[in-house]
Amino acid sequence: MGIKTDTSDLVTDNITDLDFQAYRNLLEHVNQRHLSAIISYPIPPHFFELRSNLDQDENIRSDGGVFVGGVGYISSSKRDALPALAEERARVEGIETAFVFGIVGENIEVSVRSVGLSVDVNALCQKFFGKQYAGGKMGAGAAKIPLGFMALDPNVPNEVKEKVWEAVKERIIDKIFHVVKGNE
Repeated sequence: MGIKTDTSDLVTDNITDLDFQAYRNLLEHVNQRHLSAIISYPIPPHFFELRSNLDQDENIRSDGGVFVGGVGYISSSKRDALPALAEERARVEGIETAFVFGIVGENIEVSVRSVGLSVDVNALCQKFFGKQYAGGKMGAGAAKIPLGFMALDPNVPNEVKEKVWEAVKERIIDKIFHVVKGNE
């Protein structure tokens, strides 16, 4: 599975002969039923809740082939939905690059996916979020940015959480589109 995911089913630019050889050798020992169960894993219900958050107009912006959307506060056990949602959005007609983010604990976590052949996702992530917080490979990247003093205690009232979310959401969306428009 690692070879399949890291090479996008053996079609990325970074694939090597060693990847093909390892895949071929391992395939002989694979239990096809188990592999099928891994590939067709059940989608947890929280994925659809987060997608619903992402579908709200106030949480998204799309322009010029770029999609940016936030899902709000999520637990670390649900953060794996971010890359799946970003990948899904990058596959929407007219979207080339998708950024999906949320607040996870004391960090803003961003997942980036791009189907644009000319997009260097690693450079893009580092440009937007800083080399110390972000990185990527062909077609996929991520960032984990500390909230710092904006990090909240779990007992903070919901209205304060909402204000922090609104500030984070606006800052990320504005920064991405500011840079995309060539202003930075």
